[in-house]
Amino acid sequence: MTVKETADYLGISVDTIYRMARAGELPHFKIRSLYRFEREFLDEWKRRQQMSILENVNKPIKDVI
Repeated sequence: MTVKETADYLGISVDTIYRMARAGELPHFKIRSLYRFEREFLDEWKRRQQMSILENVNKPIKDVI
């Protein structure tokens, strides 16, 4: 997927996609200077993000701080 397609798929801006990819926060690969994304890897990334949030929701507040 292109950066634009990825932004549409995740519902965030193109600038945020570039920023997250450069920071290594999103799974991606590059073809020369072009960022590309695989839907299956993005789906797994989303699942892991959701699991992390759920784990923190279930912790007592003193453990989160």
